[in-house]
Amino acid sequence: MPFPDRFADLVYSWSVFEHLADVAGILSELRRILKPDGLLFLQIEPLFYSAFGSHLQRLVPEPWAHLTYSEEEFIALAQAASDNVCAAEQDTLYRTNAFEDVKNYLIQEYRKLNRIKPEELAAALAVEGFEIVTERRFAVEGVAPSATLLARYSSELLMTNQIVLIARRTR
Repeated sequence: MPFPDRFADLVYSWSVFEHLADVAGILSELRRILKPDGLLFLQIEPLFYSAFGSHLQRLVPEPWAHLTYSEEEFIALAQAASDNVCAAEQDTLYRTNAFEDVKNYLIQEYRKLNRIKPEELAAALAVEGFEIVTERRFAVEGVAPSATLLARYSSELLMTNQIVLIARRTR
């Protein structure tokens, strides 16, 4: 980042960390630019293991489909999707591109998502010189994972849709 060491009192990230390949590297860089006792505000939504953590719910509206099907099957479902996105939910990406191009872009982005778990995030923060001051986890609502998924993953992991936290740079 084009900032000097110990430049900022506060840095924040909103719905970005799930897209980062090098979480530790980014945390290290954020720590570098923060002043001692500086704060990091971090929000992640949706987490990969949550109901729609694939970010492809517009293409495959089935909760946890990315965990239920094999990777190959899930991608095939996404590629076979038709354009059923209502006008009210069409963002700039949808309004300015052909649906096939949007679909291909979203699938490429899905493949890049990291699969960080809340405990791994907490550990990465500690290793990179942060202490969590406050953390709040938000659960997905209105859906429940299958017994098959619960045999593979914890209920807490599957139901945690969002994390919002504040961490302090340690000296």
